[in-house]
Amino acid sequence: MNSYLQKLIERIARIYVNTPFYPHWLEFRESRKLHGVMLKNLASRLNSKASMSLLEIGCASQKNKAIFSQFLPISYYCGLDYPQWWISQNTKNEGGGKT
Repeated sequence: MNSYLQKLIERIARIYVNTPFYPHWLEFRESRKLHGVMLKNLASRLNSKASMSLLEIGCASQKNKAIFSQFLPISYYCGLDYPQWWISQNTKNEGGGKT
């Protein structure tokens, strides 16, 4: 598949996921609300002068970093995930090929 078509499909997929037509749309909305409540609760239990380090495993593109920073006094953030080249290389092999 050429790269232009692949990028177009990825853009359409990102838009589709954020609409009610996506099967898990409501579940994602509810989980975001729950995460917000949990983070607010955790922040209220921490000392307002406290700072913390946060390690997020499975962070993808680190989109949660901004959400965590909004509620928690984070002085250091480290996000770990597989590198993009590894993911793209291994998804090509999912069709029954060798890994």
